[in-house]
Amino acid sequence: MRALVERTALDLREKFVVKCRIADSTGVSVHSSGFKRRFQRRAYWKLHAIVDYAPWAHKLWFSVARATRGAVHDVVIGRRLLEKTPPSELYADKAYDDKKFYKIAFKHGFTPCMQQRKNAARRTGVRGKIWRSYDDRKRKKYRGRIEAAFGGFANRYHSRINERKTSTRRRACEMWAITHNIRTLAKSLQIYLWDRLLEISPATIPMRLNN
Repeated sequence: MRALVERTALDLREKFVVKCRIADSTGVSVHSSGFKRRFQRRAYWKLHAIVDYAPWAHKLWFSVARATRGAVHDVVIGRRLLEKTPPSELYADKAYDDKKFYKIAFKHGFTPCMQQRKNAARRTGVRGKIWRSYDDRKRKKYRGRIEAAFGGFANRYHSRINERKTSTRRRACEMWAITHNIRTLAKSLQIYLWDRLLEISPATIPMRLNN
């Protein structure tokens, strides 16, 4: 599943120019049947992802995606995802405000533009570098773009899975990212074929169709 997400993302990068990448996660509820205790918390999962954004083509697809249990913190998986995607400008929320995350980002060539927590430590070293390069206008412009992909999951799947086993739950969440990438790739191929069809002279269309 993970290899298929990265493969489809690679095909999309060859067709469109990526402006930036956005890191975030979304919650996935688990529909459980049978008896439940009154005060028992419903289990939920998380889909962690780094999304490629191509604003000139109005395209958004998943570069890497990982599904985990809900108790796993975003920044823990975010450090691993940085190693699986090419460097560019990186946008994320305050959940990724972590010194190790910043060091890995700079090590792999990323340019983070992230808002730090108000109770953060002294802004020196790596934190100071992030703070000096922080641009709130660009963050507000690009940070919320990932919600379009997550919103599609809420519309199509209601952000809920019905599987019982842990392995199938993980695959079901990551399958959402695959379907989104394949849908984006199919739409781009359809537009490409339509443009090529318009380039053909109308007089030669019946001749080519017969051949």
